[in-house]
Amino acid sequence: MSNRIKIVHVLNTLDVGGIERIVLELCNRLDIQKYEVTLVVLSNNFLDFKHNVAKHINLILVPLKHRHNSLFDTFSLFIHVSKIIKIFKDIKPDIIHTHTFQYNVMPVLLAVRIAAKNASHFHTIHTSGIHYENKNIKHWIKLKVEDWWYNKCKTQIVCISPTINEQIDTLFKEKKYPAITICNGIDLEKFRSTLNLNQIDKVIRIVYTARLDNGKSHDTLINAFSTLTKKYGNLQLILIGDGLLRSKLELMALDLNVVNEVKFLGNCQNVPKILGQCNIGVFPSEYEGFGIALIEMMAMALPIVCSDLPIFHSIHLNESNVFFFPPRNDNMLALQIEKFIISPELRYEYAQKSLQISKLFSIDTMVSEYEYRYNRIVKKNE
Repeated sequence: MSNRIKIVHVLNTLDVGGIERIVLELCNRLDIQKYEVTLVVLSNNFLDFKHNVAKHINLILVPLKHRHNSLFDTFSLFIHVSKIIKIFKDIKPDIIHTHTFQYNVMPVLLAVRIAAKNASHFHTIHTSGIHYENKNIKHWIKLKVEDWWYNKCKTQIVCISPTINEQIDTLFKEKKYPAITICNGIDLEKFRSTLNLNQIDKVIRIVYTARLDNGKSHDTLINAFSTLTKKYGNLQLILIGDGLLRSKLELMALDLNVVNEVKFLGNCQNVPKILGQCNIGVFPSEYEGFGIALIEMMAMALPIVCSDLPIFHSIHLNESNVFFFPPRNDNMLALQIEKFIISPELRYEYAQKSLQISKLFSIDTMVSEYEYRYNRIVKKNE
């Protein structure tokens, strides 16, 4: 056990979200005989997922507060970078793998350069949005600085989809190694255990799993749902997730007279069970890195209506297995959902297609690919 590879994963929070869930699955599933895993969280609030950290993982919380403001958090991390430096010096890791928000990665990279020059550095990019699509001068300058840091740290960039990989190759010209793609995965068995392909209910439940935050387009979905309720009286909208926009969205549901039909469930630990009680999955997000919650809905054999984004086409979705609509277009979203409402046969057909797509994204495959990359770079550095 003393010859195990020491890996430090760095994450912003342990809040409930797709990035956090994927990183925890990766940490927990790495072979304990081969890897000694430490998870460093750059804040000590928003810890809803703390109980999901396996007992063999060394969990370290940096004593700072996350404030949902990336610039403020980055400034705070720069001021307290000595805390991160001390952690790296104490652990003496072979690999440091960051999953931080894009602004926050720079103070961590500074700590890598000071305290862990001999460690190999991985950084996974989990989104295609935010400043990666923003064209203003502030983001351009920030991207140039980020590119320079990745080059200095000889960072191996990991992209969670082919679309992000193409984007990164265009944005980052100075990186030492070509970016690689490792798609996210889910625990298929956990979702299959409550699978019910033949479910036909009197109430049609439409479900969306996402943080209640900007870019997730909950308002577009609620507008579309309101339109549908004027025509159909047997509908419910199930929203799984929490976030800064919850109060605003609850008021919106009240104003549109659908407050009794829209169920805000908050952060849930029994997502597969809830999905198993639903009939139609929707994913109206304006941008995504991968869409792990979308694959979870497909694993539960839900027919899918989702925004027409390049990222989804790159993970094998097309007009033959999902219904697309233009982002932010609530009228088209309502029309696409309506096709599934009126036809149980169509729901069943597309449920089977969802199930087949989900089989491509196993968590075991994802972990194996990371382990291969870790072993390869450690052997290269020996």
